[in-house]
Amino acid sequence: MPTDPVDPNLSLLQARTLKNSVTALPATLIPPAQLPAPSSSDPEVQLITSLRDDKKMKWMDIAIQLNAARQDRNKAPVWNPASVYSRYILAAPMTATPVAEIGFDAKDYTYLRDPGQVLVQPGSTPTSADPSVPGSAAATSSAPGSSAAKPKAKVAVPRAGRKRVKNLENAIELKDNVRQPATAEELEELKGEARMQMLIEAVAKVERNFWTLVADEVDRVGGVKYEGKVLANRWFEL
Repeated sequence: MPTDPVDPNLSLLQARTLKNSVTALPATLIPPAQLPAPSSSDPEVQLITSLRDDKKMKWMDIAIQLNAARQDRNKAPVWNPASVYSRYILAAPMTATPVAEIGFDAKDYTYLRDPGQVLVQPGSTPTSADPSVPGSAAATSSAPGSSAAKPKAKVAVPRAGRKRVKNLENAIELKDNVRQPATAEELEELKGEARMQMLIEAVAKVERNFWTLVADEVDRVGGVKYEGKVLANRWFEL
């Protein structure tokens, strides 16, 4: 993306001014070197694992205890529930898992599927009459030694599978597929342990993927795909 030449010193000054105006975020305020490395040999990480696994302490209580110990050693308190959870996860043995696209939920697009498609529940027998389909009625009936299968009733496609938008100004057909704001009851649930755990895990995930999200936004605006680490290094150089 071409840009006009400008004074490098002026450009750097403007960048630093803009950086100072950005809303304070934990992922941008704390350089990675300030937090302990996610190593199982680190004393603080060992303490996190012990307090969580053995004493079943909450993430907030663990963060308070760690910060108190750091203050006793004249060190800055850098721990919060999200960072404690993040270090606990990174230090634990993990198996390889596929990385899903952030923010993508397949359920949001179920209304776009083929209206003639018949979903087969796990454990059920497909109703296809094609003998080439393993497990189908035709294949089962044609197998040696098998008795003739009884004809099965045709599975009706639910009305939800035939949804189509009739009025774009008031797309009531898509009401069930659109995320709705939290209700008063759901807001009250946020004070509970289960929702608080979800919040901590969400914050930890966003912090881990922060620079990936920044790279995606830079790519969207400027058309250049930078690595997240490159952008992070440049940010802390400002």
